[in-house]
Amino acid sequence: MMSRSLMQAIALAVMEMRSRRHECLTVEHLLLAMTREQLGRVILKGCGADIPALRKDLEEYLSRYLPAMEADPAPESEILQTEALERVLEHAVAHVHSSGRQQADIGDVLAAMFHDAESWAAYYLKKQGIDRLRVIEFVSHELPEILRQIAHKGKRSSGNPEAAEDVCVALLQDQMRPLLLLKHSQV
Repeated sequence: MMSRSLMQAIALAVMEMRSRRHECLTVEHLLLAMTREQLGRVILKGCGADIPALRKDLEEYLSRYLPAMEADPAPESEILQTEALERVLEHAVAHVHSSGRQQADIGDVLAAMFHDAESWAAYYLKKQGIDRLRVIEFVSHELPEILRQIAHKGKRSSGNPEAAEDVCVALLQDQMRPLLLLKHSQV
């Protein structure tokens, strides 16, 4: 099973693939979609990503290296996945099952992207200073606390998803500030 956020990211990736008239759905389409999905943005930002720069790199890659098909694909046509994307999804599902959970989420897929070290998605994440261990640490330890705080503060807000994301970004900035100070003091 997939979480709602992962299903949304995959749907966004398919829309991106079709809008660009690409033949196959790739890991890079999915990573780009994660930069547009709320939980994906939270995880990427929490791991230290510069989301606009990551989007720019991915959009440039998709435009430059993946050719567009001559004709638009039929909306009901089968979605072809690259072997790399299949492997990433298989790794994510295997990880979920081995941990005794029922649902794969964006964090699982993001961590699984590093199993294919040759992919551009993994390259762009590494370029941002993100590695598999950082994703796993954030998803396992920091994200649950952030989500609890959002739920607590969300009871006082209007229930607006953008407000929840703003709260999350503020919490991330508060958590990152001591890390940044420590990093700069070590230089």
